[in-house]
Amino acid sequence: MTGRGIAFAGFFALLLSAAKLTGSREIGLTALSLGLILAYSLVSALWTACCVRYRVETPSFGLIRGESASFALYVRGFRLFPAVLYLQASLNDCTFPRCAFQLKLGEREQAFQVPVDCPHHGIWQMQLRRLKVRDLFGLFSFPPLAYRRYGRDPYPLAVYPRLTGNGESSIRLPSDTAYSEEHLIPAERGDSSAGVRAYRQGDSMKRIHWKVTAKMREMYSRQYETPADPYALVLLDYACPLAAVDDPLERGDRLCECAGEIALYYAQREETVCLRLPGMENGELRLEGQADIPALYEFLTAAPLQEKSELSFAVAEIFRHLDAIHTLYVVSDRADEELQRELSGIAHRCPVVWILPQESPEGMPLKTYEEGLLLVSVSEAKQLSVMLGEGL
Repeated sequence: MTGRGIAFAGFFALLLSAAKLTGSREIGLTALSLGLILAYSLVSALWTACCVRYRVETPSFGLIRGESASFALYVRGFRLFPAVLYLQASLNDCTFPRCAFQLKLGEREQAFQVPVDCPHHGIWQMQLRRLKVRDLFGLFSFPPLAYRRYGRDPYPLAVYPRLTGNGESSIRLPSDTAYSEEHLIPAERGDSSAGVRAYRQGDSMKRIHWKVTAKMREMYSRQYETPADPYALVLLDYACPLAAVDDPLERGDRLCECAGEIALYYAQREETVCLRLPGMENGELRLEGQADIPALYEFLTAAPLQEKSELSFAVAEIFRHLDAIHTLYVVSDRADEELQRELSGIAHRCPVVWILPQESPEGMPLKTYEEGLLLVSVSEAKQLSVMLGEGL
């Protein structure tokens, strides 16, 4: 029973007592009328709660961060009395305002659209927090029997990062890294052998060239050759101590969308780009054209925000593969002097752009050069599309 129903029942009890004490026929008729209303409200709410069945359909498309979508609630079952359905949905810990829908009489199925939105990207769990049936007078409220049994299961909803892209100009590659199918470069893995080199700690035993090792009496490992298709490498420092900042989800959005804008820019121009998230299992995605763009959205959406950064280890590993990288982009908003020194060492062999997603005083992107590094501070990820088109 609702608060209104409790007050209504109390007033009914007072009138009934007054009718018995005074013997007034008018008060008795009034109490009888209120009693009939009370009984009708109880029966209608109970009947609808027991007979209503429902099913939920989440959007067939992904929700873009900051936009709104809606999920469908289908209600069926024979409804002998008119009633009102109240519900409240949530995405993880974000609860939306309560919605109310009128249930019509009859057996036909009714469909209701419940709006949802989310300010952050990721895989969210949508759930019906509250689902209740009330009579038209709002005196009684009951959860549907089907909800008590099955209604608490969450429904996954993908919220993708907001990427804008820019199709105005093509990327300009350095002339000394032009693509050539005939030119081959040594690599740590591949299909065809290109020679041998001295054994390094950590090399797999499967790579040991035993004949050369036995002849030279020193361990040698195989080298392989791969086509020298230069690609852009984007390192995303997608890590944030959750207790160290006020809004880690907002910070994660900025980092992901800045890295996504760079990868999207290259993919739209059919240029090869590799997006890598250090410290994550299967944290690497290679895009070679527009056909891979959906995979980019899915990759960024499913990536979990890490507590500890592994960016320094990833930078140290890059030195082995610099011959195949024409531009290195590092997306990180952490000021780390040691990391800056390591990137400066790479900048002597390969252009390095350090993207700093943070608010600038005037809200405009800032570009500075320090020790061979190009430091770019942006307040919005979409600013990168324009800057890349201008030859960033």
